[in-house]
Amino acid sequence: MLEQRRELARAEIAQLEVTAAKYDIHAPAVPTSVQTQFIWPGELAQPGTAIVAVLDPTDKYVQVYVPVAEVDRFRVGRRVAIELDSEPGRRFPGEVSFVADQANFTPEKIETRSDRMGQVYRAKVRVLEGVERLQPGTEGNVYLQP
Repeated sequence: MLEQRRELARAEIAQLEVTAAKYDIHAPAVPTSVQTQFIWPGELAQPGTAIVAVLDPTDKYVQVYVPVAEVDRFRVGRRVAIELDSEPGRRFPGEVSFVADQANFTPEKIETRSDRMGQVYRAKVRVLEGVERLQPGTEGNVYLQP
């Protein structure tokens, strides 16, 4: 009977450890900065709820939508230049780090070539230099390098 109680106590301890782990705050193992705070001191945060959104200030990217006619030239690893609307004339080097395998904004019916040409592929371009100067949400253009 004592062995059964001991096993029950061990099971209860294991369950409490799982519950306690839900209250741990986890963040990436690299230096980050807070982009958005969702929960403020004194507010109740449910387990699994994000309390802040963090950014790695050295890993910024530009999200772009590539027309179907250009997607064959827009491959992972391809070098590009990024020009921000806030700094016209200044270009930052970048590299394509992701290209979606399926088109976005697909029309309901694709019957003609012009319908297919209206599709775009989501892609991400990693900024290689000058990252610390860039602000999240800034808009601009991406140019393919020869």
